[in-house]
Amino acid sequence: MNQDQLSLYAAIAQSGIAITFNKKTGDPCPCATSGDGGRVGYSAEWHRENPDADHCNGSLIINASVSVINCKTLLYNADQIKTDELKAMFGELQPDDIVINVLLNSSDWSEIDMSGISEQDDTFTYNGNTYVLRQYKDLQVSDSFCQVGLLKRIA
Repeated sequence: MNQDQLSLYAAIAQSGIAITFNKKTGDPCPCATSGDGGRVGYSAEWHRENPDADHCNGSLIINASVSVINCKTLLYNADQIKTDELKAMFGELQPDDIVINVLLNSSDWSEIDMSGISEQDDTFTYNGNTYVLRQYKDLQVSDSFCQVGLLKRIA
């Protein structure tokens, strides 16, 4: 980690915005089948043939639990974003979209890798609203990278 990253993390730890990350974990459901193109998908047929098995309700996860992780981030409401670069990354932004820049776990200040966040299973809570990570990008800053993510409001 270089000095620029350390300075950014320190600034986020001190004055970043609090956001809650709700990470769903569990066991892979045996119904998951490989479909066209090798993508894993839900199999209602498997559940019909195995009625006594746990049902994943399409999430592909059984024995699920949700870990609540308190985080800090740099957060921008869509109406605050004026740069063409961010608009080019994410396209047209809706009024209730938010953009986060670097997501730090408040308990140990480690960065949470956005590539491991599922749009289907994981959510964020901010100001009483629920969001999903629609997409993220790795952004080069000086000689290091940080992640920028687009959160879409779902409730």
